[in-house]
Amino acid sequence: MVPTEGALLADLQRYNPYFRQFTYSDTVADFVDTLTILQSLDAVDVAAYLHRTIKPRLTSFTLQKVLYFVYAEYLTKFGVPPFRANFVAFDNGPVEKDVYRLRKWQEHSLDDNYHFEEKVIGSPHEDLIPFITDVYAEYGEHFRDMNDEAQNLTHRPGTPWSEARQHGQNTPITETAIIERHRFEQI
Repeated sequence: MVPTEGALLADLQRYNPYFRQFTYSDTVADFVDTLTILQSLDAVDVAAYLHRTIKPRLTSFTLQKVLYFVYAEYLTKFGVPPFRANFVAFDNGPVEKDVYRLRKWQEHSLDDNYHFEEKVIGSPHEDLIPFITDVYAEYGEHFRDMNDEAQNLTHRPGTPWSEARQHGQNTPITETAIIERHRFEQI
């Protein structure tokens, strides 16, 4: 029993700041939805895995390309996204916004993020580990050359990135666009 002035979570958080890290769910369904989201893979989890495991370390540009191609290849092959992501059309190609911000402002946090392994090992997504290896083996050399506009696979006409860029910078690249147009950026 905790002696607070009221029965709300805010009252408990005022009583003891320790409880500020917690969220409140009104229903069991909300609680289950929250747990599902927390346990599902996201782009930051995958980027941290790539950041830690591929040597030499990937540049920010190359990390974004690898992340995008893993996502696009998996989505087009299996019809479901391998992880939650928000790719947008930056000047130099598809960029996942959360990974961009994290890599720019808190790159060191990628070294300590082991959520990918925690969420993948023993799960239905365990096939993602060899899949990532295969995508990097197939496209790795091309990713290094994509700073050259002529070599940038995502900048070809008809690609999801080129179509999104027609609507302005930072336009979201949709799953539908990837499924329909990723074939134009493959080697």
